[in-house]
Amino acid sequence: MKRVAVLAPAFLGPRGEPPVQGGAERHLIELCRLLEERGYAVTLFQAAAHDFRAVHDGRVVHGLGPTVVQGGAWTVTNRRFRDAARGYDHHLFHLWSMAYPEAPPGSVGVSHSLWWDDGAVVRRPVPNFTPRLREALRNLAVVVANDTNIINWVRATWPEMEGRFRFIPNFVDLAQFAPAPPRTHGGPLRVLVPCRLEPQKGLEPMLEAALMLTEQPGIEVHFVGPGPAEAVRRLQAVAAGRPAIRYRSRVMAEMPAEYRDADVVVIPSVATEGTSLSCLEAMASGRPVVAGWVGGLSNLIIHEYNGLLLRPTAANLAAAVRRLWQDGELRSRMAARAAEVARVHSLERWRRAWGEVLDECWGG
Repeated sequence: MKRVAVLAPAFLGPRGEPPVQGGAERHLIELCRLLEERGYAVTLFQAAAHDFRAVHDGRVVHGLGPTVVQGGAWTVTNRRFRDAARGYDHHLFHLWSMAYPEAPPGSVGVSHSLWWDDGAVVRRPVPNFTPRLREALRNLAVVVANDTNIINWVRATWPEMEGRFRFIPNFVDLAQFAPAPPRTHGGPLRVLVPCRLEPQKGLEPMLEAALMLTEQPGIEVHFVGPGPAEAVRRLQAVAAGRPAIRYRSRVMAEMPAEYRDADVVVIPSVATEGTSLSCLEAMASGRPVVAGWVGGLSNLIIHEYNGLLLRPTAANLAAAVRRLWQDGELRSRMAARAAEVARVHSLERWRRAWGEVLDECWGG
């Protein structure tokens, strides 16, 4: 049995705590399942606060610590991984930039999004940032990107490197997330915001939009997702003073019901977004989506067809929700089309596409 070593920036907590399963973590779990079904033995390595060894769902996870990220480069973690994973048959970097400064021949990388579009690199220029990215890309046989945003950036920046990319958008489990009938309306429009409570996910503009939308009766805004304690307390305080704004945390098994109970879903991301799993799950549930024109969201939302794409400011988000509130026919059309587009992104199709990449790079 051939062995695969996978390096990720995070999976378990930095000290080996149970994982918070965001999009990248869920992607990694499905990828490990696929590798194992194809006969590979998978060992996970991750950046950590200190070294640890843990077992999660039957898979060994090694923490490599302490984590030091300098100038956007994971140089120490990269070296620790190469030392620990010597003798493995294949290597996969679940964040492709971690392949700097070196990677074993035939290594595969994954791009979840273009993550430097939040302005941090512009505000605080990092010396040698792009040369290090280019070197990481040169070290990889293939990078699987879940959106075309990063591919277009590379094509414009280093045209000769475009051929290293393969485009495999994210997935949705259509058995778990299926179109639900529209809610029977005798009450307010329910808007669902399923995201981590983080700046890149658009918490600030969406919270401001929620305050605008709930100034008068007719609309409820439900925030659902984990986040730092400070963000949770702030949202809870706002919700306490505005009953039409709600907050709760949900485990993954509870999310299908959340989408069924919604009329409209908002993905207000302002940066660092790929082909969002939350967006795909909302679409598969037959719900129209309002989303920022950020990252890979434009690979999923066809503006005015299955949702609305916009610059994610508070005013724009509020205006788009009001439009869908006032036009039930438009809401219904977009809901049906959202489910149609989601079917193209089934988990089965994602697995087949990844299987083709593995055959190409590692011979099956």
